Amino acid sequence: KTFGGAHKLQTIVFKGAGDCGAAGTTFNTTNIVLDITGQLELGATTANVVLFNDAVQLTQTGNIGGFLNFNAKNGTVTLNNNVNVAGAVQNTGGTNNGTLIVLGASNLNRVNGIAMLKVGAGNVTIAKGGNVKIGEIQG
Repeated sequence: KTFGGAHKLQTIVFKGAGDCGAAGTTFNTTNIVLDITGQLELGATTANVVLFNDAVQLTQTGNIGGFLNFNAKNGTVTLNNNVNVAGAVQNTGGTNNGTLIVLGASNLNRVNGIAMLKVGAGNVTIAKGGNVKIGEIQG
């Protein structure tokens, strides 16, 4: 299933309380905005993913084609095994916010300004170039 199909959407906003699952869906959009307080499971996306709430608990089951921006929020993003982030993992407007959990082998672009990076089994690659600032790394 593809949400956005042949006609790319501008922005998809997930807002409110409660849990939501869309793991088997690919999102063809420019931006995904997360302003939720429950757990969210998303499939692959071409989008930039931006957190707007400290309580965001995202599990990403497919690749993120854009950047991942914690946006000065303390949310948690979990990448399943072999899920990659093509753009930067960043924290616009903040320093040491957010937790990124990588459950297996994944490729990340630059990582800058997050509070914690937790890595599981498998190789996690961070692209070189630019600043890399991570408050704490656990493995």
